[in-house]
Amino acid sequence: MIKVQKNIYTSYRGQLLELAKFYGVVEIKSYARSHKRLTTAQLELLLIKNNIKLPVNRSSARTIEKHEIREKSITNIYLSFFFILFIASMIVTRPYIKNIVNEVRFASIATQYTDSELKSEKEKLKNKSKSKEKKLTNKLKKEEEFDVEHDNTVSINAETTINLFEDLKYTLEGIREGQQVKPIYLTKLPRDIKTLG
Repeated sequence: MIKVQKNIYTSYRGQLLELAKFYGVVEIKSYARSHKRLTTAQLELLLIKNNIKLPVNRSSARTIEKHEIREKSITNIYLSFFFILFIASMIVTRPYIKNIVNEVRFASIATQYTDSELKSEKEKLKNKSKSKEKKLTNKLKKEEEFDVEHDNTVSINAETTINLFEDLKYTLEGIREGQQVKPIYLTKLPRDIKTLG
C-alpha cells in the first residue's frame, strides 16, 4: 500500500490534483466534471488562489513568483488608484466643507448675537416702560396742576350737556343729512362724563 501511494505522488501534476481533492477546490472539480484538462500551471494558480501551499518544485517556484508579483502589482495599482481618488475627492469637497464650517461658525455667532441682542432689547423695553411710567406720572401731575389752576372756570355736569344738545336738536342722523349746526363752545368737558358709560 505504501508503494501505491508513492506512485500516485511521483508526478508533480498528480500531487497538485491530490491537493485539490484533499482541500475540495470547487473550480478544479467543475473543470473535471466538464472533461476539460487543466495544465499544471493552471492547477498551480488555482491552488495558490485558494491559499493552498504547493509541493516543492523548482518549475512551480517561477510561476508562483510571477503570480505573486502580478498580485502585488495589481494590489499596488488598486491602492494607488484609491489613494488618488481619495485625494481628488478631498480637493473637490473642500469648498463644500469650508461652506459648512463657515455656516456653523455663523450660526454660533448669530445665536450669541441674538442672545445679547435679546438681552439688550429687554433692557430697552424695561427702560422704555420706566420712562413711559415717568412721563405718565408727570403728565398726570401737570393735569392736576392745570385743573387746580383753572378751577375758576365753569364746568357743567354731563346731564346738563346732554339736555343742551337735545334742546338744540343735535342728532347724528340730521347732521349727516345736512342739518345746520349752531356753534357751542365748551371750555371744559364735564367732570362726571365717565358716569354716562
